Amino acid sequence: MRVGLFVTCLVDLMRPSIGFAAIKLLQAGGDNEAALAEFLKVATLYASGDEVAEGLLLAAQCLEAKGDREQAQRLYKEVLDKHSSSKAAAAARDRLVKRSAR
Repeated sequence: MRVGLFVTCLVDLMRPSIGFAAIKLLQAGGDNEAALAEFLKVATLYASGDEVAEGLLLAAQCLEAKGDREQAQRLYKEVLDKHSSSKAAAAARDRLVKRSAR
């Protein structure tokens, strides 16, 4: 069974946490392709800030779940390079360290 979620851009702009929660439901349901697309939209919807860093981090996780480790690594590095003071940067750093230990 496939589930679709509709979250308007207005909700994303006014209450980003609601948009993230909806996208995380897609991810939790195993629809990494749809979640990935939505997380990547966050990077274009917001100019900067924690929302962009979190969106990129979660997109990287979706890519890893799909087996695209190279693209995931690229996004983790982007989080570190462009959003080094964000909470997502610490998680991206941890993920890169764990991947390099393999």
